[in-house]
Amino acid sequence: LSHINYGFMALSLLFFSLAWVAAALSWGYIIKKLEQSLDYSSAIKLWTWSQSARYIPGSVWQVVGRVYMGEKKGLGKGKTLASIAIETSNLIISSLIVFALSLPFWPTLEGFKSYYPFLFGGFMVFGFLHPKVFNTTTNFFVRRLDKGEKDHSYAFSEIITMLVPYLGVWLIFGLGFFFLILSLKEVGLAYVAIATGTFALSWVVGFLFVIAPGGLGAREVALVYFLGFFVSNPLAVLFAVLSRVLMIIGEVLILGISALYRR
Repeated sequence: LSHINYGFMALSLLFFSLAWVAAALSWGYIIKKLEQSLDYSSAIKLWTWSQSARYIPGSVWQVVGRVYMGEKKGLGKGKTLASIAIETSNLIISSLIVFALSLPFWPTLEGFKSYYPFLFGGFMVFGFLHPKVFNTTTNFFVRRLDKGEKDHSYAFSEIITMLVPYLGVWLIFGLGFFFLILSLKEVGLAYVAIATGTFALSWVVGFLFVIAPGGLGAREVALVYFLGFFVSNPLAVLFAVLSRVLMIIGEVLILGISALYRR
């Protein structure tokens, strides 16, 4: 404990907390692009409370919760479901972009090159950004639950504006993880990119491992693997576990603050 820099640890918690807010605001922006009326403070509250259900086994309760809570706020069920589909694809696409951008900062890529085919395969999800695919998917969800709603048509530039905020979300999460690493180990600024890239890709692994509520365990295993390229395994395990703890604390803080806000 004497080796812990509590100032950096506090900064880590701050950035993890802010990342949750940024993710909620990014979803709120998607809702506005879908022509739904929801102020950003309500978006934060709705998003954070519905997301807390992801730790319940089943991997669907946060979706059900957000659609239900959104309906109470006057949001169309189909448009809320469409917003979740857009959000999910944007999180995956942006995480892959962030990870790819971090690779030049890795001191070595030996041992990781065999995974390149899987990484490149993951980039197939970028096809969702094509207006035809994006609009077809969005309108499918809207028409399924919101009868009588007109079809939406978004240009590529509009689709990108919905994606860009998620790059910021990963950067904020990455800064939180970077300061966590810095609280226990002296590292250079290049670790901002490394921390952000590994954190983002580990989230994808946790997300795809659907049987783990909230990616619990799966994300940590992936994070330990990627961090193993830079630090000892015991330290990688410590970073992975502490990141989960700080993320949960940050999430609880935002939940508490949002609960105090009545509107």
